[in-house]
Amino acid sequence: MVGITINDFSLFDLTKNKFVMRCIVWFIYDPIFVPIEKISQFYFSKGTILKKSDPEITITQNKKAFAKYEVLAEFHTDLDYRYFPLDNHRIYIALTNLNVDESDVIFKSENSYFKINDHLHTTSGRIINLQTKYGMSRSELISDYKRAIIERPLVIFSFDYNKPGLRGMLLIIIPIILMFFMSLFPLSLNQTTSSREIFETSIGVLTSILTYRFVIESLSPPVDYFTMGDYIYIFVLLCAFGLFLFNSLSIKAIELTETAKIIRMTLLISLHISMALFMYLTLYYWI
Repeated sequence: MVGITINDFSLFDLTKNKFVMRCIVWFIYDPIFVPIEKISQFYFSKGTILKKSDPEITITQNKKAFAKYEVLAEFHTDLDYRYFPLDNHRIYIALTNLNVDESDVIFKSENSYFKINDHLHTTSGRIINLQTKYGMSRSELISDYKRAIIERPLVIFSFDYNKPGLRGMLLIIIPIILMFFMSLFPLSLNQTTSSREIFETSIGVLTSILTYRFVIESLSPPVDYFTMGDYIYIFVLLCAFGLFLFNSLSIKAIELTETAKIIRMTLLISLHISMALFMYLTLYYWI
């Protein structure tokens, strides 16, 4: 049997996908068939054990050995950032041992064997839905050749980290929304009397949005696919660029003034509705 109790996270960085935990790992095993030296060679997949105490061993009533280790480990896990910065995450901690065969040791565990200290502190959010799965990791070296299959015991502990704070979300979403509405402001001006103000405001907002990309990159996870934050940014950038082109053409084409007014009012209303709908869906998803 295998279990783990997490006492604290000295580092809990979802953006960089880096975690450092202080925990207790314990095993219940038959000392007649399994030596403690093999048990002690456990490790965390996608992780590194920074410190590990000597095993503290006691004998249970049914003559099984109970060994526990105080461990400081650093690890990373598979995270899905598609909904960043509105994402919740499931954290996986995989414990295995490459120095034992499937005929020697089989790891078993239960949900109740995975515990997290009630006073554990993370930057924000809630830790819920603790789960445990166990089995064998399988590596097939040669197809259709049984002797070339390597199996090792594996236990996966997982938990959900729900709503990881508002700070990162607000730093990304709120400035973009404000820039979006600033890009709409020139539509309310008269292009015949305020052409200079329209042009300066349009190009100023467009420049601000382009510059703000550097801020978003510093707050975003290093992934090679588009996140929700990227789609929001691209939508606002394209709107600002389109409005800049439209404002520039409407200033030059004085003879199209009446048509431009109709288009400007249509854009103003439709984009306000689009952003209101987006904000509603965002809050609905988040809450």
